[in-house]
Amino acid sequence: MKSLRILKWVLDRSLEVLVMVVVAVLVLDVLWQVFTRFVLGNPSMWTEELATFMLIWVSLLGAAVALGRGAHLGIDYFVGKLPARAKVRTEVIVFSCVAAFSFLVMIVGGIDLVASMLLLGQESRGQRSARFLHHAGPHRALSVVPVRTSRSPGPDRLYPDRPAGLPLPE
Repeated sequence: MKSLRILKWVLDRSLEVLVMVVVAVLVLDVLWQVFTRFVLGNPSMWTEELATFMLIWVSLLGAAVALGRGAHLGIDYFVGKLPARAKVRTEVIVFSCVAAFSFLVMIVGGIDLVASMLLLGQESRGQRSARFLHHAGPHRALSVVPVRTSRSPGPDRLYPDRPAGLPLPE
């Protein structure tokens, strides 16, 4: 059990560092675009497209980080009015739906998108490379979302100060 916690901690920190690196690359890329456009008068061709892909990466990886922290966007007004056991059941259902969506739409659909781009031989405008390479990354990155949702949502998250073994309040 302790080794799983260590593994989760390492994966969480790695994902957070990756998000920070992607944000830093995005900022540098946009600064370079502004510099070449307004100071040099000759904008770089590749910076706009790279910024688009970096924004996609930041969004998807950031969503996985937020989900792991329990800080993902959610409307919990009505859930907050439910009894404790119903809250846990609701959270299990919500996390199952998120995992199913991530798997079906983002991973299966992403594989289909990448395969069709590979088949059609589409090329990136600014970077002069195969377009499927750019789209393959975010879908691979999203494979962490179903893993993140597989953690057991339960009373420990709803009642972090509750001593283990005590029954849930009704």
